[in-house]
Amino acid sequence: MNSFLIYTVEANICLGFFIAVFWVIKKIRFDFNLQRVFILGICLASLSIPLLHVSVGHQSIPNGMPIQSILEANGQWLEIAENAPVIEDQPVTAASPKIWFALYLMGCAWFLFKFIRNIMLVRKVSKNSIKIGSYHLLPQHLPSFSFWNKIFINPKGMTAQEQKLVYKHEQLHIAGRHSWDVISLELLGVLLWYNPLLPVLIKKAKENHEFIVDKKMVEAGFDSLNYQLLIVKHTLQTNSPMAMASAFNHSLTKQRLKMLDNQKKPKGKILLFSFIGPILLVPMLLFSVEFSNKIETTQPITIVMEQPDAPGLYPLKEGKNAIITSGYGKRIHPLTKKEVLHRGIDFKAKTNTPVVATAAGKVVFAQEKGAHGNLIILQHGTEYTTQYAHLNSFHVEENEVVAAGEIIGYVGSTGASTAPHLHYEVLKNNQPIDPMHCFK
Repeated sequence: MNSFLIYTVEANICLGFFIAVFWVIKKIRFDFNLQRVFILGICLASLSIPLLHVSVGHQSIPNGMPIQSILEANGQWLEIAENAPVIEDQPVTAASPKIWFALYLMGCAWFLFKFIRNIMLVRKVSKNSIKIGSYHLLPQHLPSFSFWNKIFINPKGMTAQEQKLVYKHEQLHIAGRHSWDVISLELLGVLLWYNPLLPVLIKKAKENHEFIVDKKMVEAGFDSLNYQLLIVKHTLQTNSPMAMASAFNHSLTKQRLKMLDNQKKPKGKILLFSFIGPILLVPMLLFSVEFSNKIETTQPITIVMEQPDAPGLYPLKEGKNAIITSGYGKRIHPLTKKEVLHRGIDFKAKTNTPVVATAAGKVVFAQEKGAHGNLIILQHGTEYTTQYAHLNSFHVEENEVVAAGEIIGYVGSTGASTAPHLHYEVLKNNQPIDPMHCFK
């Protein structure tokens, strides 16, 4: 769950960077077909780059070479030895951001609904239209458009020659498989829906389709002036409600006319491809290349970390002034009246007196547990654990990392207790020891 959310964030950052670059190089006037390839390429690269992992700086140790060295990490000395006991570092995990994932899924569901709605709208128009030969006749309130392999024409106010131009225009959209581009980009919009630049990219992709077709129409021998007049004439028609479709009339009329009048030769492939390497390098360095000084070997390497000192603080804010009502050792239990080993120390305190961690550690348990009542257990390295029982309430959650002296809970009288107090235990290698030997 966490890793997928991180993946979508990285993909969105890559895409945002690529879109910004596209905006810059678009001013150089590359060929429109090259721009189409570039748009689809940056979308594919944005999805792929966060999945790539390249390690740089790894060192290998050949078999048979003795491994014995001293490294310093995080201010502590680590000894690497062939026969040292294995101590595994316990991973510290934060609480799973389920609410963020739920919000992300809600966004995906909404944009998927819009995508399906647009598809169904085109199907509805197709059902209600009248097929005449190789195209569909539209009602008068809809403009001409094409989608997939279907052409929809509204002949209102058009001469036979103009209908021929419109039909050829939409044929070129179909031949260029422009619907594939739009569908792919819309599906990308479902996955990366929270990228504010993606709708702009989709719009630019559709505009680029129009430029490609306009250029081909003129190259096919159709009169440029008549074609431009047709574009202007049909600009006043209602815009196509089919967001997935390639519509004949767009609001970018001025840009299209300017393009048709501009006879300058666009820049070629070599110039565009010269940008690709540096462009891809930036997001790859951010998300795919890992620089490290790791040492790789086929021999088993074990790491022994220096153990932390015994938990030396007092568990109550009063410190040494805290009142001890029962020490470690055998005693008569106040409830069962039988002699038992008292595994810790009882501190007298008022309800809701703050209880603090006696050493830095990780919260491995923070729940109600039978006679202990509300119980917190802290893990300190691999050797020591401490327990805080009969609490009134918790100030920490499981898997949380706490510092020495940090408040973790509040004194209470839960579980098998006769009055508000704190029962405190120290365990070394899972065996109880007298906490008095640990206090500094």
